[in-house]
Amino acid sequence: MGIFPHAGDHGHRLHNWDDDNVRRIAANCARAVPPGGWLVVMDMALPSAPQPAMGHLMDVLMMVLVGGAERTPEQYQALIEPAGYTLTREVPLPVDDTGRQPPWRALEFRRD
Repeated sequence: MGIFPHAGDHGHRLHNWDDDNVRRIAANCARAVPPGGWLVVMDMALPSAPQPAMGHLMDVLMMVLVGGAERTPEQYQALIEPAGYTLTREVPLPVDDTGRQPPWRALEFRRD
């Protein structure tokens, strides 16, 4: 994962937290990131439509172990946009050497 200027980098961390803490983290990032800057969230994203996915197992593990959750891109959007960001892009990670699509996504939010 690259480091982006004027960006908050939260790879594989937001799933550790409940919704209230994710909102708080997003608000803290918004105070630190200037307008026009970016927040890039790289985390496992649950599919928007119901379908089998490894993320559902991780969701249960996160709830039981640390009180966090795996989320859909829409759920991340609902938690982060009120802090002053707009979801601008969702990018799946490239297919790995085995030909499988990893479940992680880069969600790019632009600071308003």
